[in-house]
Amino acid sequence: MKLGKLEIVKVRDVWPNEAHHFTPWMLENIDHLSEILGMDINLSHKEEGVGDFWLDLIGTEENSGDIVIIENQLERSDHSHLGQLLTYAAGTDATNIVWVAPEFREEHRAAIDWLNSRTNEKTRFFAVEIKVVKIGNSDFAPLFQVVAKPNGWQKAAKAAASSDDYESPKNSKYFEFWERYLGEVKSKNPGWTNSNNPPKRHFISLKSGISAITYGVNFGPSGLRSEIYFGDADPEVNQDRYQLMDQDKTAIELEFGRSLIWQPLEGKKACRISEIYPEGEVFNDDDWDKYFEWIFDSQERFRRVFGPRLDAFKGGKV
Repeated sequence: MKLGKLEIVKVRDVWPNEAHHFTPWMLENIDHLSEILGMDINLSHKEEGVGDFWLDLIGTEENSGDIVIIENQLERSDHSHLGQLLTYAAGTDATNIVWVAPEFREEHRAAIDWLNSRTNEKTRFFAVEIKVVKIGNSDFAPLFQVVAKPNGWQKAAKAAASSDDYESPKNSKYFEFWERYLGEVKSKNPGWTNSNNPPKRHFISLKSGISAITYGVNFGPSGLRSEIYFGDADPEVNQDRYQLMDQDKTAIELEFGRSLIWQPLEGKKACRISEIYPEGEVFNDDDWDKYFEWIFDSQERFRRVFGPRLDAFKGGKV
């Protein structure tokens, strides 16, 4: 068997300018970084103003709703970008702070480790190296590697020891339920999410491949709800997307195989299409297998039916 040789390509041969080439590429190809970080990142802005400065990228982690900021550079890490990173973190109240560079000085890796050791579990710093590789005449391929990240166990222990981080029994139970759910998703349908962070609340949201549209599951007053959720910051965008689906309502329900609940949620920002399993209490551990069976069946139907229709929204359409 003949094997090719993996070659490292200079990042500036691919992206000559950080602001004009690399940052726009990151905005359109965030799944590469999402996968290596174990998050579902939804970026909403590039070149976001923070005081007199400009942050490269800002968005949220779909599952938790936590703010994610990304500071890029195409040279070896330097003090200037470390200072900018801290300034932007303070100005945006970010939870996930990501610094991307082709190479990190040992001093800057140590600084990221120190920041993670001195902050609580709600503040997470990452240093990620970006390389570009090819084999022979193949296309260029990005290669991300996390070189500094939070120590999850250390932060969890610190949170447990802090009286300010009291966790209710119900939130602990939600965490346990979603932890198992994400584990089964990774086993059965690994393409559904990159997230490794189960939330401590009654709902979870997973990516759809389209910004601000998610597939969700939640515990509510009427039982378990499975849904597709239109949650753009602009209510008009959500209404336009929802109406496009509503026009095809008959065909959608026929393909889905069951009736759905259509909620334009007039007067509110978001819209949803869902179905409800009229049971569902997170403390009923003995029923969890039954819950998961229904959730996976419902979510697979949502993705099969709505996935192809979401192509209409790619490239900024609607």
